[in-house]
Amino acid sequence: MSEFVTIAEFDNGFEVELALAKDALETAGINFHCINENARSVEPMPFTVASPIAIELRVPLENRDEAIELLEMIQHKE
Repeated sequence: MSEFVTIAEFDNGFEVELALAKDALETAGINFHCINENARSVEPMPFTVASPIAIELRVPLENRDEAIELLEMIQHKE
């Protein structure tokens, strides 16, 4: 099994950048995992402190450079 590495972090699961990144990786055939996606998509109670948990987008180590290039292309289009 491949070692997965984090290539990007997002504040919540509703960010357009996260959806675009996931779509680009899927289209390129790059396997990925989102860590903490469900935890960050639920709004905390108003009296709680903001969560330090970020959504981590992870890809296999051998696909890291290609995945980062894809994300950079997405960021430059916005």
